[in-house]
Amino acid sequence: MATIDLKLERSQDAQGAARIKNLPNAASNGEATPYGQMRDYVANNGAVWVSKVLSATILNPTNVPGTPTAGDRYLIAGTGGGGWTGHNNQVVEYVSGPKTDEGSWVYYTAGPGFVVTSTSNLTGVYILNGSNWELKRYATTNKFVGTITGDGTQTSFMITHNLGTEEFVYSVKTESNKAYDKQPSVVAIDVNSAAVDFLVAPANGVVIKVPFFG
Repeated sequence: MATIDLKLERSQDAQGAARIKNLPNAASNGEATPYGQMRDYVANNGAVWVSKVLSATILNPTNVPGTPTAGDRYLIAGTGGGGWTGHNNQVVEYVSGPKTDEGSWVYYTAGPGFVVTSTSNLTGVYILNGSNWELKRYATTNKFVGTITGDGTQTSFMITHNLGTEEFVYSVKTESNKAYDKQPSVVAIDVNSAAVDFLVAPANGVVIKVPFFG
C-alpha cells in the first residue's frame, strides 16, 4: 500500500481547485498527464482538436439515451454496433433539417493525434493513438480534511477520506493551520481510508487537521 508524502508545492486557481507542481510524465493509459507532456504531444503529433461529444462509451445508437436531437455528437471509441457498424473510431453527429435526411447520423473520420473532449467524462481528453482512443487524464486532485481531537491517551486514529486511491499527499496541522510539532505516520489502509499514528498522544482537547489530496 503506497503512501506518498511529497511535500509538493500547491496553489489554488480562481475556482479553488488544487494544483500540484512537478508531476512526473504519465507512463501508461489512465495516468494523470502534466501540462508540459500534453503540450509536447500536441506539438509533436500535430494534434487536432475536435468539437466535444456527449459520450465516448456508447458504441451502438440503440444505447443513446432518450431521443437524439440535431447536433448530438458521440465518439465511437471502439467497434461500432447496430446502425454504427463499420464506423469504428469515428465521430458521429445527429443531423436534421431541410438539407439533410430527417434523423440522419453523419460520420467524421479522425486521424492520428485528433483530440476529443466528452461532456460525460471531464477527467481528461481522448487522443487517437494509432487505431485506439486513449483517455489522457488531467492532473487534478480531490481534497478531504480529516479532524482528530486528542484525549491525552489515544495515539492511533482512522480517517475515512473517500478519495478512491492509496496514493495521496497529506499534511498535519493545528486548528489554526500551523504545522503540528509532533508529526505522526500516515499509512493507507485501503483506497478510502488511512491510519494516523502518533508517538505521543495529542493532548486532551487539542484539535488536529489532516488534509488529504489525491
